[in-house]
Amino acid sequence: VVARGQVVTVVWSAAGMNLTATATAMEKASIGDVIRVTNIKSRQTMLVEVIDNRTARVVTQEAAAR
Repeated sequence: VVARGQVVTVVWSAAGMNLTATATAMEKASIGDVIRVTNIKSRQTMLVEVIDNRTARVVTQEAAAR
């Protein structure tokens, strides 16, 4: 669903707020997979869970450990 190098929208939700950023997928993935992406503006790498072919949700460290 998501190709390596594809631009995705990353969503982070906390305390009733939703923040979004644009990032580049570092690897190929399907819905439900956890992958690394790089924020286009900050160049920060983070773990996200793929929601659909254009959207991913930031994974907390606690969720990644499961």
